[in-house]
Amino acid sequence: MSISVQLSAASLHYAGAARATFSGLNLNLPAKKWTCLLGPSGCGKTSLLRLLAGLIDSSHQQSGEISCSDGLSIDNRISYMAQQDLLLPWLNVLDNVCLKARLLTGKVSAAEQQKARQLLAQLNLSGIEKSLPDQLSGGMRQRGVDGRAVLSTGCRQSLQAAGLSRTSAARSHCAVNHPRPAGGTAPKRPALSV
Repeated sequence: MSISVQLSAASLHYAGAARATFSGLNLNLPAKKWTCLLGPSGCGKTSLLRLLAGLIDSSHQQSGEISCSDGLSIDNRISYMAQQDLLLPWLNVLDNVCLKARLLTGKVSAAEQQKARQLLAQLNLSGIEKSLPDQLSGGMRQRGVDGRAVLSTGCRQSLQAAGLSRTSAARSHCAVNHPRPAGGTAPKRPALSV
């Protein structure tokens, strides 16, 4: 199911900061569309994503309303991928992707591993499930993080601060699920959407 997200009169003021990071912000994030946040360093792009994902500590002043087109709360329905990949270096790719299940239950079921393997195949990461992060390229590492975020939420709606990995994941998905015709180009259809 695809949902759009509406942010109304959002404000964020970090404790100890001289001024608000943003104030009175209204933003519509339409379903199945890419939204790009542009602005200079420090203007609040990452803070906005952290606010949407529920990652702002309660010691900071925040106000406004976040609503979803389906009428349900956004809580636990958004995953956030930081600009750094943050894969755990001692876990292989499959274990990193299944991290939420391991943290919640202490183990990873066979069904969860199968879902992870299918997702890794969609992200063009088949055959490297047992590789450690330091054995992967930067793009492969980021696609592993993309997989973890998707598997953690059970949906393909994921946010991140840097749009580059999303693009590479979408390209990988298109290459796997929508092969290029001989001499042609891959379809311009994103695999993961906000």
